[in-house]
Amino acid sequence: MNWVVYHSTRVMGEPCSSLGERAAYSTRDRPKLGLGDTVWVIEGPGEFALVDAFKVARTETPSPVGPFARFKLKIMGDISLLAARVSLSLDLPWFNRLHSAYLTKRRFFGSLGNEPEVLSGLRALCPSTNKLLEPSGDR
Repeated sequence: MNWVVYHSTRVMGEPCSSLGERAAYSTRDRPKLGLGDTVWVIEGPGEFALVDAFKVARTETPSPVGPFARFKLKIMGDISLLAARVSLSLDLPWFNRLHSAYLTKRRFFGSLGNEPEVLSGLRALCPSTNKLLEPSGDR
């Protein structure tokens, strides 16, 4: 499966790169999330950007103390599928769809199983790694 995660610098107070690791966090358990799934990390607000994409290598429960105590799940990957940060514009139809259906509705962690146009747009940003991103099933 493919998942989109939104990292709000306004809410978190720092950019995603400040994590110092390839990770995403969820406030809920994600029983459908599996090893090998792809996580696409979008950062905003202001200038939106695709800041990371990775295959899920492992998950764990975050520390109950500290800045991530409110999260129930930490999702980690080993390598980025993205060569560099990519700025995103609402002029891109697929990103406009992602923005209106997920980000403005505060769906900060969601499956892209029913969003082939969005998924195609994201995959186009990683042309050198598309063999790793080939669909299987509803992925």
